[in-house]
Amino acid sequence: MREERSPEEIQNSIDAAKRATAKTKIANEKKAIKSGRNALLVLGILQIILALYYYYGPYNLVESLYIDGGLGLFFIALYFYAATNPRISFIVAISLYLMTIIFVAFVDPTTLYKGIILKAAIIYYLYTGIKATKNYVQQQTDENILDQSYSDTFEEIR
Repeated sequence: MREERSPEEIQNSIDAAKRATAKTKIANEKKAIKSGRNALLVLGILQIILALYYYYGPYNLVESLYIDGGLGLFFIALYFYAATNPRISFIVAISLYLMTIIFVAFVDPTTLYKGIILKAAIIYYLYTGIKATKNYVQQQTDENILDQSYSDTFEEIR
């Protein structure tokens, strides 16, 4: 025969399930934030490789070394800044990346479809990182962690 559970036991089971679900959501948000940070690092490294190719390759463009290399270094700096404030880093990075794509498309429209999969992947991971930081902060405040500063919220993700 099945034993009847008391209302307290049922409520404890519900609370335990909610805590487990919240932990899973937080783990998923942390993973998405790390993926966004990694996208920043990959983007920065690719920009630097592109700058070196245009400078040392057949084109010998000094301007590319400064522009693309500067962008690459900026994306790498955003990668490190994302350790303390990922949402702002992702917003700045996705804005700058989209502006760069649009600007280059004005110069050469064929660049829009060149590397479209890589462009889409980087935009996807940065956008997912933005959403994840919003959800992560909201879940942390839902757990009454109001005495932490915003940058301390992301301390354990680094």
